[in-house]
Amino acid sequence: MIMKTYKKVTAYILFIVIFCMDEVVWAKNAVNYFKSKEYISGDGENCFRPNSNITREEFATLLITTFEYEINTSDGGFTDTTTESWYYDYVASAKHYGISDGKNDGSFGVGENITRADMAVMSYRAYLSAKGDLPIKNAATVFKDFYAIPEYAVNAVSYM
Repeated sequence: MIMKTYKKVTAYILFIVIFCMDEVVWAKNAVNYFKSKEYISGDGENCFRPNSNITREEFATLLITTFEYEINTSDGGFTDTTTESWYYDYVASAKHYGISDGKNDGSFGVGENITRADMAVMSYRAYLSAKGDLPIKNAATVFKDFYAIPEYAVNAVSYM
């Protein structure tokens, strides 16, 4: 009986994922992989929206879960986070592991869409913290908008 229920739930989730992603065929394999590893869970409607923006706290959550960090809130949060928030453990862990220092004003930037530069920096730091070393940087990688990359992110972007 349990297996039958499990199959029904799995089929339902797969239906939701496919239904919500009809317009983003390019992302289906990646979403299904990340969902199967339980790194992502979709929005509150069990949908995945890869063409939508992602907030800073959602990205921190993605990094902490994908790199399988243990939750560690010993460094506390930021001025705009509270322990009751769904993202608190992930944002505080990102601070603890050196993935994010937050913003200059002491906040994390909760509710703000993350920039590509900040994604690169946080990904770079998460990888360094988890793995300790990076493969050789691809100096040939050139971005059309390289001139627009903030100085603090240039090194991280060069590894992308």
